[in-house]
Order: sequence, then structure tokens, then C-alpha cells
Amino acid sequence: MKGPPATDAATVVPSLATLEQQLLARASSGAKLGLGRVREALTALGAPQNNMCVAHVAGTNGKGSSCAMLESIARHAGVRTGLSTSPHLRSIAERIRLNGSAIDDAALRRALALALDQRLPPLSFFEVMTVAALAAMKQARSELAIIEVGLGGRLDASNVVAAPQVVAVTSVARDHMPILGDRIDAIAREKIAISRSGRPLVLGPLAPAAAEAVAAYCDRIAVGEVWQVARSPREARHNRHRFGHRAIHCHFDGKHAHITPPRGPSVTATLALAGTHQADNAAVAVGMALLLNEPRIDAAALKQGLEKVVWPGRMERRTRAGVTVWLDCAHNPHAAAALCQLLARMPRPRRRALVFGAMADKCYENMLKFLAPWVDDCYYCPPLPPSAGRRAARGEHLRATLDGQPYPTPAAALAAAQRSLSRGDEMLVTGSAYLVGAALNWLDERPPRPVVPL
Repeated sequence: MKGPPATDAATVVPSLATLEQQLLARASSGAKLGLGRVREALTALGAPQNNMCVAHVAGTNGKGSSCAMLESIARHAGVRTGLSTSPHLRSIAERIRLNGSAIDDAALRRALALALDQRLPPLSFFEVMTVAALAAMKQARSELAIIEVGLGGRLDASNVVAAPQVVAVTSVARDHMPILGDRIDAIAREKIAISRSGRPLVLGPLAPAAAEAVAAYCDRIAVGEVWQVARSPREARHNRHRFGHRAIHCHFDGKHAHITPPRGPSVTATLALAGTHQADNAAVAVGMALLLNEPRIDAAALKQGLEKVVWPGRMERRTRAGVTVWLDCAHNPHAAAALCQLLARMPRPRRRALVFGAMADKCYENMLKFLAPWVDDCYYCPPLPPSAGRRAARGEHLRATLDGQPYPTPAAALAAAQRSLSRGDEMLVTGSAYLVGAALNWLDERPPRPVVPL
């Protein structure tokens, strides 16, 4: 290929609607792991990823929240930011955020036109979005590009960034097991493979098997300084003596997160995102922010960023007809356990209805076992329509674990749950990010848009 696609005035750029149709057509092929196609496409576009300050973030859970908090910190420091995450809840534009806002139609059109150019190699849906995000951030002159891994890490399309300024792995747990396997150490090796020699690394709390695998990989490639979140002095001493990791001390008192990094300012913040697990994610974000060595990021920016971040669908509180509706994207047992820790701290309402849907390849039995003590009635539904191309857990399989009533669509399940509740009661919507997106449309009375399960 002899250079980037032409972008002169004579080039006819399709409409955004046409480009989105072309993009959605590629979703049917599913996920395609591997870096060759993306590297070739980015090279043709001038390799935008090589001339940006990048924070690259992997993890089974918490990576999106940590990315959002880092973006908020940097933006409150006056840094121009770009943020790439997945999946989206309601709009493809959510996957690319520039200076805190979803990409506008004009910028999205330009970025998709570049990524979908027929002279580029045939990319999958996620690969197109990765290329488009990097191109859009370059065009927006983002000073910091924050890139969330889509799946795993080693072969994820985002792993084309050769020299990130900082890397993080927020957590390691069992998820996407048909692709990543069911051994914690193997999953950890897939995720830590986004780290680079000589580059600083931030780690969330890790189980022993994951910690051993991560430490061995870090030693082998000689990563830079490693900071790891520690919830207690004992945990900090263990990580220091066993692995040489410096501690980001993190204590959550139920209201405030108290975060003390190895160097730089400490911060005490009332987190905008609720839960002990979000305190861990906040500590990861603080570590990344400080390891960027960006002089504009000070104590005030850390505090404001954590307290003002907006990240929909993470214990988001809404109301409808006097009923409190909680929406959380927990989609595996590790995330469901964190959600239940938060529920245990909350006052118990007279009744709490669970609206739950999960994909068939998730460990939904364990998720429901965690949730069972905290709900009174269950309403089941598929998070995605059959046309989306991924199989949802069937209602009869869900009710075999925890008794409940199946419904054909999220809207039907949500409406039934609403009818069963009175003013002051609660509805908990969880099990899948796709279900949360459908619930947000239902709450706002918006027509659903095409769902992309990638």
C-alpha cells in the first residue's frame, strides 16, 4: 500500500448513515483476534498511534471505570483527552469520546470514512472502531489517548500501540473463557501482554495465581516501575517483598476513598461511582495519572476528576413512577460479587425486583446465586434480540437457578417489574451491558438502536 487513502476535496465521503450501515454489516463476522490487519490499516493512515501519549488499560472488570476516571482527572487538569471504550450502551458514538463528550457526527463521519476505506484491509467491526478512534483522536489533537482493551489483551486490536506512556491491568477473573481459557494464570498472561519493556505499569488487586503470572511476565520483559493497589498494609508488604511492587494504598470507609500513591499527592474523594470496587478502580486511575508525569495533573485535578466523572450504567440511579431503578453492567460473577458488596451497604427497601439477562456464555448461575439474597422477585429476558447474532441465556435456565418469570424482551420484563412495585420500592437491572442499554432506552422512552455485541 503506497500511502493513506486520499482525503482531498474531490473525495466523496458517504453519509454517516451509510457508513454506520457499512460498519454494522461487519459486526456479523464477530470478533477477530490478531494485530496484522489493524497494523496494516494504521500504517496506511500514517500510524497515528505512534505520535500520541497513550494510556492502555486491560482487565476483566473495572477497566472502563478506571479509563473514565483517568479521563476525567486529565480533563480537569486541562489536558485534551481522547477515550476509546466498548461496548456502547445506546450509541456507537459513545465508544469514542473527545474531551469528555461522545464524538460528534461530523468527526465520527470523518473517522469512519478513513477506517472503512476500501483500500484498507478488511477489518472487523471492533477493528474499524479501533482505527477510527485513533484517527479521531489524532485529528482532534488529543494530548492523552486512553484506550480500553476490548477482549483479553495480547491479540486485541488495541494492542497495536507500541509505546504507551503507562499501562494498567485492573483485575483478572474468569470471563470470555471459550477464548481466553478458564485458568486464572493464563487469563492474566493474556492481559499483561499489553505491557511494554521500560514502561510503567499499574495493577489492581490480583489473586495469587494472577499475581504470580503477571510478575513473571514483567520480569521477563523488564517493564518499568510497577505500582499496585493495596487495601491493607499487610497486602502492601506482601506485594513489595514478593514482587517488588510499590503500593498505592487505598482505603474506602463507605463514603470516601483515601488513596496514597508511592509518590505525588494523596487524595481523599467522595467517588462519583459507588462501591468498594470503584475505590480500587479510582486508585488505578490515580496511579496512571501520576505516572503520566504530566505537570498539570495535581491534587485538585485528582479530586475533581474522581468526584465529577460520569460513567453511565455503573450503579446508575434513575427513578420511574416513584420506583428507584438501579442499573449496573455487572456481567460475570466477579462483577456480581462486587455489586452485592455495595447492596449490603445500602438500606433494604420494602421490595426489590431483579430484572436480569445474560449471554449464554457467561456464568449466570453463579451471578444469580450472589444476587439471590438481595432481591425479592426476578424478571428474566434476553439482553439482545436474536438478530444480534449472539445467544442469550434462556429464561428456563435462569429460573432453574433462581425462581422467576421469563419475558421475551427487556421492555416486557421491565414493564412487568414496574407493575409489581410501589412507590419507594426498587428495581435492579443487571447481568449485561446490553440489557442496561435497553433499560436506559425504556426509561427515556427512546426507540432502540441496533445493538452490537462486540
